[in-house]
Amino acid sequence: MGEALVGTLPAFLIILLGGSLVYRRYVSAESWAQFQKLNYYLFLPAMFLFGLGTSDFSDAPLLRMVVAVVSILGARPSMERARRVRSAKIGPQVHEGSIRANVPYGMGVSLALGGTDGLALFLVAAATYLPTVIVAGGLFGHFVGKQDLDPDAEQEYALASSLRLLAQNPIVWGVAGGVALNFANIPLATGLAAMVQAAGYAAIPIGLLGAGAALNIAAAQNAFEAARGAAIASLAINLVGLPAAAGLAGLVLGLEGSEAVAIVLIAALPCLVPRFSVLRASAQSVLPGVATIATLASAVTMPISIWLLT
Repeated sequence: MGEALVGTLPAFLIILLGGSLVYRRYVSAESWAQFQKLNYYLFLPAMFLFGLGTSDFSDAPLLRMVVAVVSILGARPSMERARRVRSAKIGPQVHEGSIRANVPYGMGVSLALGGTDGLALFLVAAATYLPTVIVAGGLFGHFVGKQDLDPDAEQEYALASSLRLLAQNPIVWGVAGGVALNFANIPLATGLAAMVQAAGYAAIPIGLLGAGAALNIAAAQNAFEAARGAAIASLAINLVGLPAAAGLAGLVLGLEGSEAVAIVLIAALPCLVPRFSVLRASAQSVLPGVATIATLASAVTMPISIWLLT
């Protein structure tokens, strides 16, 4: 437990620092939104490109890790729970809010727990998780439309929208580039590698500070007032259900050590409000509050999940 706590605490403190900077108005929330945009388009793709493209995965059980991550979402624990929520406008929020993980948070924790090797394994888990969750969101939206729970849902939650988001996602481009470089065994030129590495590592502090800047206590209170059941369901799925599913998948597939930590960590990360979503804007009102509560609660739930499930 002590090691897990030591690994998660520094990243969480940086998140709190980001919140403090905005609260004290040293940096405006609007400025952090621009930094997060830069993170999304440049630094995170660079991290995946460098991490996946230059790491040695010859001894890593990559196939089992991929199967574990896909099975966590493929089993659709969050999707099934969200389906039972009566309101079609809240149900998709429960689903999407509970599975959109704060990946820079996981990068920081994995680096603290396992060094660069641990970070590389986490990138494998995240590279599998990101496209899977985008498609899963589209599938759920498609389900909502087909069930006629919302007359407008079939157009708003089209599966084609999620596939378009997937194709346009720069992080997915970084993943694809890194995988291609690794499989083709093409080394990056020394100077270029250093630049990409530096840009990639910038994703961690910017992502953590940005997560802190996005904390909104008023939104958290509003989430419980506006949709208490949906908010609690989302938090339960995000902080308890998905990590438990990840621990079980890792056990069944024989993952241990850093590989198991990577799988549990990607599932235990607190949710965030997606930069781009297949949901209509009015259907995302609960997400900022749920993300705030999940981020604050993760200081306790994440080390416990890593300690108990790996």
